Amino acid sequence: MNKAAYLNWPESHEYQPSSEEALRAYLLIKAGHTNVAKAEVPPGYAESETIRTQYRAVVEGVCRAVVSEGRYFELRTGPDAAEIVTARSIDYATVGRREFGRIREAVELFLEDALGVTADQLLRERAA
Repeated sequence: MNKAAYLNWPESHEYQPSSEEALRAYLLIKAGHTNVAKAEVPPGYAESETIRTQYRAVVEGVCRAVVSEGRYFELRTGPDAAEIVTARSIDYATVGRREFGRIREAVELFLEDALGVTADQLLRERAA
């Protein structure tokens, strides 16, 4: 299904994947199947430009490392931390059948909204 979604991904969508793997990661994140690395705001952040500069450099460095691997991620910021969100692996060794079904359903619903066709229609069109 991922290949069919990638080949039919709308040019008007806010996210434009660079590869099938990037789209897969994007969809897993949208389905909530994620790893989250938190970088807590250090003490003194509000008062010190030096601390703010160092903190931003660390967070930006982590983001560049993820991007350099060609991986999709989301950076979420809040008053007490920055969160770097990446897709978690989805295989039967780490994900049970029930969890896999939940993830697949969430991805299919997201795809239906983004592409305007059901997952079944998408797969039928690809097979044709």
